[in-house]
Amino acid sequence: MDHNRLIDQLPDMLAVAVRLDDAGHPAETIGCALGIPVQSVRNLLVVAHCKLDHLAADEPTGSTSRSSSAAGLDTV
Repeated sequence: MDHNRLIDQLPDMLAVAVRLDDAGHPAETIGCALGIPVQSVRNLLVVAHCKLDHLAADEPTGSTSRSSSAAGLDTV
């Protein structure tokens, strides 16, 4: 299953966070869009990517595993 279909399976808040992060938006924008403190964005993205990894592991063909640096988490 492709990355976008996996994101569609996430709860709305996590899906929006991942889509904004994937589009290159900074933590400030993601936090504002979701109505959460900017300090919470990094942890929210970690949770979202863990859930994506689990969803991908349940699929027979592939994974969306991303390192924290690839996810932009080391700069958030």
